[in-house]
Amino acid sequence: MRKTCAAIMFSDIVGYTAMMGRDEEMAYQMVKRNVRIHQQVIKKYHGKLVKEMGDGILSSYPSGREAIAAALELQQYYFKSKELSLRIGVHFGEIIEDAHDVFGDAVNIASRLQTLGHPNSVLFSKSIKEDIANDPSFPFVDLGKFHLKNVDENVEIFALANEGLAVPKRGDLAKLLESRVKKFVTGGFIFASISLIVMLIYHFGNFGTNSIAFPPTLAILPIDYSGENEQLGMNIRNDLYMIHSYFPELFVSPKARTDLYEGINPTKTVFDELNVNFLISGRIVEDKQTNHFQVKLWAANSTNPVWEQDYEFNTSNLLQIEGDIARNVASKIGIPLTEKNIYHIENWRNSSASAHEHYQRGKEFYVKYSLDALPKAISEFRQAIKIDPKSSLAWSGLADAYSLKYYLTKSERIWIDSAITCSLFAIKLDSNSAEGYKSLAVTYNYQGKYDKALELNNKALEINPYFHQAIGNKASNLFSLGDLPQALHWQSVASGYNPNLYIPYQNMGWAHRLLGNYDLAISYLNKSIERTPARETYEQLALTYLAKNEKDLARAQIPLVLQLIDTVSYSNLDEKTASFEDASKILETAGIISFFVQDFDSAKGFLSRSIKIHPNIANDVWAYAPIYLAFIFTKDGDNIEAENLLNASLHLHLIEINNETQDTEFYFNTAAIYAIKGDQLNALKFLNLAASKKWVDRFKIDNNPMFDQLRDNPATKRILSSIQSEITRMNKEIMISK
Repeated sequence: MRKTCAAIMFSDIVGYTAMMGRDEEMAYQMVKRNVRIHQQVIKKYHGKLVKEMGDGILSSYPSGREAIAAALELQQYYFKSKELSLRIGVHFGEIIEDAHDVFGDAVNIASRLQTLGHPNSVLFSKSIKEDIANDPSFPFVDLGKFHLKNVDENVEIFALANEGLAVPKRGDLAKLLESRVKKFVTGGFIFASISLIVMLIYHFGNFGTNSIAFPPTLAILPIDYSGENEQLGMNIRNDLYMIHSYFPELFVSPKARTDLYEGINPTKTVFDELNVNFLISGRIVEDKQTNHFQVKLWAANSTNPVWEQDYEFNTSNLLQIEGDIARNVASKIGIPLTEKNIYHIENWRNSSASAHEHYQRGKEFYVKYSLDALPKAISEFRQAIKIDPKSSLAWSGLADAYSLKYYLTKSERIWIDSAITCSLFAIKLDSNSAEGYKSLAVTYNYQGKYDKALELNNKALEINPYFHQAIGNKASNLFSLGDLPQALHWQSVASGYNPNLYIPYQNMGWAHRLLGNYDLAISYLNKSIERTPARETYEQLALTYLAKNEKDLARAQIPLVLQLIDTVSYSNLDEKTASFEDASKILETAGIISFFVQDFDSAKGFLSRSIKIHPNIANDVWAYAPIYLAFIFTKDGDNIEAENLLNASLHLHLIEINNETQDTEFYFNTAAIYAIKGDQLNALKFLNLAASKKWVDRFKIDNNPMFDQLRDNPATKRILSSIQSEITRMNKEIMISK
């Protein structure tokens, strides 16, 4: 992090929202082309592309003159090509550079200037004007001084006046700023008034019989419905769950907890088992002319419903009915209908009924997590967007589908880029979209940028504290960052939201293995396998048994892992490719377990087959088989084969490290590669880097023959000592928290 001075330029595409609504693919390609054009111009004028922000670009330059020259060239290019229109703002001042980002007043002022501009305009401050004042190449108009939000002193604004550029009038800027101030003042007054009311209710309230202690807890039982459209009841229940989950004053019990209560009356036993004080039950009744949804709200201390309603519904009025249910439930439970809560009731879907139907179907296909279902999910989300381009949920769903496509295929970068674009657009449509922030967090997680992913998941949880997907993702981010005490806490919370999900138990078992709590690790890992057998879980279980010197139990996991190959199938070419990769990973896991039980012949067979059937081994940085097999080849004297495998794997790992990944496994694996090569200096360098980034899996050094030549090295002992100190510290933190 360092302070310096630079010219900051913000550019933004005008009308991008409308473009996305008309043709998503065309808009996306236009954004990518705009980035390429910016890159060429920025390089020409000695600038730096700091970051892309959806349809906006932030860049920095050594001088104001170079920044203005770049801005002018960009605007003149688009004036001639008519492809799109930009607004550009430029300011020179002090900034703070931190890794790949910049901060400071200069950034804020440039951003504010950009938002005030007209299409095809370039607005800049006095600090830029002083740099170009005597250059006839840059004629300009003085628009006067204005007060900008979050800027202490008034800013004198100028507009570039070259041919083809729009020059706003002073009055245009004044009206725009005045309208923003009015919105801010009105919104602030409403917010302050409502906040005061909420405070009074919270501290002094007993406003009639409806007031209760905060926060109330609610469960939504499965909808009673026996018609042909089985999905109808599930969709209504999902909608009610989503809309009530957005109330920050209310805890909504996860759907997975209530799945077993279908057709069961809300007795005291049900309230006690679910640990809630309110229940919603519903029943769909069909006849020849009409459909009815009969909904009831039950309280733990009452034998009769505290509210009930019989709605006549169809697909066109279902959204309105669900909103009405939420209002009535909030009123009866005692949740204040604040401006924010009303906003969520009216906008949580942010789409038409037919668009939402496509969104729901998209989610059904998405949660299958398979390449066979994924194209159908993408198609449904796109159809929802086509019907309603302003559906923030549909954009978030499409982002999740693109992220999953990237994860499952590990191929074209375009899928993760598309996911980022869709997530940012979801947030742009609705700045209170917890789904949007969660989706954007997923894209950073897949890129190994866990700090940013954690920040975005926290933002999602600020909006909706009970958003279980963001809770689970936050737990995984903390685990990847090496904060095992906090990871364990949040994984425990995640497991409470969905007791049937295997991942929280897998991660808790994994964390306890790293911390040396082997009996706890075995307990959690077995719970994970009970829910869903997964190769990673068997690998963690085997390593835990080996840490306890129970080699036979570790070896017994190999046939259990291999049984998973029977579950691999495919129905199209894309899925065939992924299925071969799945089978390759299963064989890799069997090979790694064999390696650590020192059955090198079996390990060699499994690892060789893993590499042979992997359809994309040359580009899969997460493939560990080449490293382990290279060691066996070296041990057997086949140095040429070993060197080929090591060099290919090293190349992929160094790319990730040069991209500043926070995935510590890449640093450890790189150390292992250098150790096999006999390069102790580099092996120790990357081992130390891994430890400094909170990699604490000392089992993989203590029991790994790759590090036999390094284990007695004083530097290795220091690294192991620092790892053990961190493990001890985290165990103490866990004990204190208990």
